[in-house]
Amino acid sequence: MDGVVEEMSVIVQALYDNFHYNIKEMIFKGLKKMVFWKTFLLSIKLPSKQAVFKLNRIAMDITVFYMFILLFIVSIPSLINQLTSSTGIGSDMNIVFKLIYFFIFYYLPLTIMVFLFITFLSYVFTWIAKLMHRKLKLQVIWKMVAYTASIPFILYTVVALLYSISDSYLLYSLVWTILLLFKIIMVYPRRKSQ
Repeated sequence: MDGVVEEMSVIVQALYDNFHYNIKEMIFKGLKKMVFWKTFLLSIKLPSKQAVFKLNRIAMDITVFYMFILLFIVSIPSLINQLTSSTGIGSDMNIVFKLIYFFIFYYLPLTIMVFLFITFLSYVFTWIAKLMHRKLKLQVIWKMVAYTASIPFILYTVVALLYSISDSYLLYSLVWTILLLFKIIMVYPRRKSQ
């Protein structure tokens, strides 16, 4: 009898531990999602000093993953267009192949180009920060460039879902990003003269 009770006790303990572990995992995943939501809300508040310093504390891996999510959101109008088009390349493809085609020939090149452009713009702004005598490294500016893209990207997605949008929007987005970067650089303290 004691053996059965002991065995039942072990089973109950194992079930409790498994349930406890699953609850912890759900909470952890929920907090991760909240990190991206908080990051988005902070990026909208740029160039406020508080938002700049809070975004600076976010890890680079979160920033990169945030950009992947943002670029996917920007890609949604093109994905819808590709899935619903009845003419052109791939119009007679199966939906699975259309999705594969979209990710290989649209999302992947878009992601590579945006990441390269963010890196180039960050590099240029590290020199501008040095000229302005500010304490900034490439990594910090890279994150700030990525976060300044939030508003133009979301705005593009909303407008592109409703209307056709011209390429001049890219120029407006670039001007927005550059102006915000200048304001963000001014938030950081000056270097002490040596």
